[in-house]
Amino acid sequence: MIQERHSLQFSHNLQASAQKNYAPLRVLFELTYDCNFDCIHCYVPKCNRKIKSLTAKEIFLILNQLQELGCFHLGFSGGEIFLRKDILDILWYAKKKGFNIILLTNGSLINRHIAEELRKLTLNKVDITLHSLNRSHFEAISRAKGSYVKVMRAIELLHQRKVPLGIKNCSLALNRDDLQGVKEFAEKLGVVGRIGAGVISSSREDIMQQDTCVSGDRQKPDSRHLFPCRAGTSSMVINPQGQLKLCPNIDYPLIHARKGGVAESWRKLNNVVKKIENEYCVSPQARGRGVALRWCPAKSWVKYGNFTQTPADRRNALEKGTIRNMAGVPV
Repeated sequence: MIQERHSLQFSHNLQASAQKNYAPLRVLFELTYDCNFDCIHCYVPKCNRKIKSLTAKEIFLILNQLQELGCFHLGFSGGEIFLRKDILDILWYAKKKGFNIILLTNGSLINRHIAEELRKLTLNKVDITLHSLNRSHFEAISRAKGSYVKVMRAIELLHQRKVPLGIKNCSLALNRDDLQGVKEFAEKLGVVGRIGAGVISSSREDIMQQDTCVSGDRQKPDSRHLFPCRAGTSSMVINPQGQLKLCPNIDYPLIHARKGGVAESWRKLNNVVKKIENEYCVSPQARGRGVALRWCPAKSWVKYGNFTQTPADRRNALEKGTIRNMAGVPV
């Protein structure tokens, strides 16, 4: 209990310090858009999959600057990160820099050697997406033959080596009846489970069961902050080309870290968010409202090209009839 209390206090102090100093406490680094799966709900356009990614040396330079800026939580994502031949070199470099590292992977390329290296790295967590325990449902979503067996094998290899695991998936029409089984599977393994979060997709919304951010609906923002996830104020995403952005779902703005360095690019991103939130806070739907907003700005951006417009049926019932979006459209 004492250890847990100290851990919570450390986390609180870290977050408070990051907000005070506008430090990028949490960074998601997308190392590649290339992937060996073709998931039906993927938010990465296929045309991006062959975009040339940063070299390991370029990534090392950015990691050096992130350390200096005060980044602590560092996630590596894709695409599929294990398609990179230099992935282990990158992970070991990041580990030696002292980052608290999380990996997001489909797991299909994790073999015994990689699993053993991940054990030695003592990562915070390896998040693997498990769409379903039903093989046909899983591969109908991943659209990669044989992917189910490979992913289950990766989970087994990591679990055997006591590598901290996370199991997550998205709630889709194809697997909505399988979610409970995945949840129970995670509980049986004694691993972290993040089940049922929807994703943002501009092209395949008909398969969505939910309209929530990729991180689920755990965050409950109030009207003072348009970005409850602290995008651009204490968190950001770096894409495979070295461009800073707000989150995986918003390709605006794109500020290149190689032009002026990460610190200057982070300052520009922070200023963009300040401007957006300042305009939002004086808008009719935010002024004087104490109700919780229940939608993700990224969803509004994908659908409408702005951060505030959203369908009325996606909002908390308390808000209906009380808030109007910045475009002046009644809800």
